[in-house]
Amino acid sequence: MEKAYDRAWRYGILRDLHAMGFRGNLPIFIQNFLKTRTFNVRIEQLPPYVTGSLFVDDLQISCSSVNMALIERQLRKQ
Repeated sequence: MEKAYDRAWRYGILRDLHAMGFRGNLPIFIQNFLKTRTFNVRIEQLPPYVTGSLFVDDLQISCSSVNMALIERQLRKQ
């Protein structure tokens, strides 16, 4: 996750915006947004009955049981 945003081709994004006719403050704002960024990530511990999968900034959680009411209760706790 550390390098996900570092790999964006900033010049290409700005060039495409210019080619689409974007001028003025918006491209400047986007250029400033794409400069050195820092992110804080809070990681919570999932209980053993809940599985999670993290990819960049997407989190998918799941659990399985034959009792749907139990699944709903367990996932609502998160």
